[in-house]
Amino acid sequence: MEAGRARSPTLESIVNALLAHLTDDIRGDLRSEDAATAIELYFGPVGFQPLPSTRVARGQCATDGYYDTQIDPSRPWIIYADDVHETRVRFTILMNWATTFW
Repeated sequence: MEAGRARSPTLESIVNALLAHLTDDIRGDLRSEDAATAIELYFGPVGFQPLPSTRVARGQCATDGYYDTQIDPSRPWIIYADDVHETRVRFTILMNWATTFW
C-alpha cells in the first residue's frame, strides 16, 4: 500500500462500525419489530415511505427501495416496497439505512 493512502473499508469493518452504534435494545427491536419504526424511533430524523405495489427490483439481485436526500433536504427518506416478504422489507430498510454510515 502506498504511504499516506487510506485503506478501503472491509465488510467486517463496516459491520463493526455500525454495530458499535447499537445498544442491545436497539438490536432487539431491529430484529423483532418493524425495521422502519425501530430506525425512526432510535435514529430520526430519517423518514420512511412505502412504495406503490409495483416492485422496484424486477427479478434482479437488488433491494426494493432507495435512500433519498433530495425529497426533503431537512430529513432523509428511505422509500421502500412493503408488499414483499417481511424479511425483504427489513433487508431493504436496513441496507439503505446502513449505507448512511459510509
